[in-house]
Amino acid sequence: MPLTDTAVKNTKPADKPFKLTDEKSLYLHVMPTGGKLWRMQYRFEGRQKVLAFGAYPDVSLKEARERRDEARKLLANGTDPGAVKKAQKKAVKVEQERQGEIFEKVAQEWLEAWRVDKAPANVERVWGRLAKDVLPWFGKTPIHDIGGDDVLTVCKRIQSRGAIETGHRVLGYLDAIFSRVLAQDAANKDIEEGRKLRRITRNPCTDLRKRNVHMLQPSPAKKHFAHFRDEHTGGVSTARLGEFLRAVDSFKGSYQVLAALRLLPMIFCRPGELRRMKWADVRLEESAWGFDVSKKKPGKEPRRLIVPLPRQAVAILKDLQPLTGNGEYVFQGHWDKGKPMSDAAVNAAIRRLGFDTQKDVSAHGFRHIASTLLYEQGNNSDPVEKSLGHKTRGVKGEYDHAQCLNERAPMYQRWADYLGKLKAGADVIPLRA
Repeated sequence: MPLTDTAVKNTKPADKPFKLTDEKSLYLHVMPTGGKLWRMQYRFEGRQKVLAFGAYPDVSLKEARERRDEARKLLANGTDPGAVKKAQKKAVKVEQERQGEIFEKVAQEWLEAWRVDKAPANVERVWGRLAKDVLPWFGKTPIHDIGGDDVLTVCKRIQSRGAIETGHRVLGYLDAIFSRVLAQDAANKDIEEGRKLRRITRNPCTDLRKRNVHMLQPSPAKKHFAHFRDEHTGGVSTARLGEFLRAVDSFKGSYQVLAALRLLPMIFCRPGELRRMKWADVRLEESAWGFDVSKKKPGKEPRRLIVPLPRQAVAILKDLQPLTGNGEYVFQGHWDKGKPMSDAAVNAAIRRLGFDTQKDVSAHGFRHIASTLLYEQGNNSDPVEKSLGHKTRGVKGEYDHAQCLNERAPMYQRWADYLGKLKAGADVIPLRA
């Protein structure tokens, strides 16, 4: 006798499982726990089998009968409905796995593999670009749904704000991320043997990076960082440098940024190295600061550089110590004291003082200034290049680990004294080393 909705609804569980039979091999399997499961018995190729249609009330009596009828049609055509259902479940599972592979997840996996032999500052910069310019637009998108048009739109959006080179760099990162996914899939035995589908079938960046395609604006010619260039001699304008040093005293912003503005021309390290200066690396009693040079080749060990601090630099740091000395970083973040100062803080301060960081001077430009003037003052190349954190080329560079402190310490002091005279507005005659 066929079942009714009322009978199904009112059926109570017993101590043991039992069946309520409907027509055409459909039945309701009632469990002691109260569960009511739709089942269908059938024979295929001489074997007795059971097909599950779901649980009541999620699947009503009407829906269970419809699923039974679909299964009977497959049997009539010589197809095992159980095998069809298994294949459908597998396809759904594969699609769910693919949907789970969102771009942000594979980008993080790529970064973790890529960062092994990279400087922390470089890793921070690359992830910052992805987090700012890519993830807001398709970070949560499954990777197989991202096409070349999506990539091109993101890169053009970056270039539209004037960051031409950054647009090209981000395209390179995306190319590397998708290339890694393709390589992983090519090496996956489950995919090779058909148990799993490829996550993507092609790299959406490939056509955008081909030669002579010109989908993005070309990168501008590389320029030196702004550095108070003297238009007449092509060297450094010491008059403009003195003007800047005097202007720093009028800075009205954060005391940490003021200290950075005073220190950077004096010790001419890379701006990123200065902002990540740690108190643990500073030896005020020894007038020295040691750190790992941020710029290094992949696979190479970081190079340690000791900076002999002139008296003026030691005085600046001692003055700053009561403010940030309890923390890790000498120049702490504005919002998060556990992080270093923003990489844009010094350049922003330079602009507040009225100097154009594209035409007058930038935070990085003080390295060019120091290098030019130190050479003009007759200093030897080894102490100058060591102080700039440059690696000696060739075989000598592989074995040369000397810090040249005997030459560099007095050079730093002469340099700091020289800047002091420029700031005072004196007619300075460069002193020969």
